[in-house]
Amino acid sequence: MKRIAKNILLIAIALILPSIASSENRVITVSSGEWPPFISENMKHHGLAARIISESFALQNITAKYGWFPWKRTYNNVRTGNWDASAVWAITEERSKEVFFSDPIIESEIVIFFNKATFLNWNSFEDLSGIVIGATNGYFYGEEFQQAEENGLIIVERTSLEVNNFKKLAANRIDAVIAEIDTGYDIMHRIFRTEQIGTIVVSPRTVASFSNHLVISKKLENAEQLVATFNKGLKKLTESGKVEQYLMESRKGLYNKTGELK
Repeated sequence: MKRIAKNILLIAIALILPSIASSENRVITVSSGEWPPFISENMKHHGLAARIISESFALQNITAKYGWFPWKRTYNNVRTGNWDASAVWAITEERSKEVFFSDPIIESEIVIFFNKATFLNWNSFEDLSGIVIGATNGYFYGEEFQQAEENGLIIVERTSLEVNNFKKLAANRIDAVIAEIDTGYDIMHRIFRTEQIGTIVVSPRTVASFSNHLVISKKLENAEQLVATFNKGLKKLTESGKVEQYLMESRKGLYNKTGELK
């Protein structure tokens, strides 16, 4: 009789334990590099993209834990399965063979920044043929811009540090700067006073755009399920209006350590 009672107790415990485990937060490791203001070890909430990722997972009862590495190692960490996920990446055919991509987290837009006094509302690269555009060595700004530069249709002055382009723009040493819009705002909030930022405007025409995603290692047994779970959390966060709110906060510089965001 005692043996039967003991077996019943063991069965009851076995049935209860899975429900207890499922109610606890699961931890997902996220490998990342530095790409302010989207993701950075040294920003509030680890930057815009990291906040979106963390809160999307949290809505699904999952905790995201970050590790910081050079970008090449960052991707290798997830490709080999040593880390569960990595943020944030554009979709390529080669990567698609090794990782699963989430729904888009952030949309990157390549735009042109001008001084307000010399703003040019351009429609084609021919319209930009008479000005000097600051760009950064090794950066790709889309096929159209690359062809216009290679063909000599536009004058491009490249530098090794992106921040130098904005310094030259403010000093009227160049006429415009091409950059990712949120990266540009982040740089300006770090190096300029508020009144200086107000003298620089962004052209409404986008040079190029692409989406950025969380990637999940295909080495994980439940990789596709994890992507689906994250996407559900991301959908909830987006529909709540918080993703748009966080984007606007980022463009105001509130994710920098000196910002007012709590």
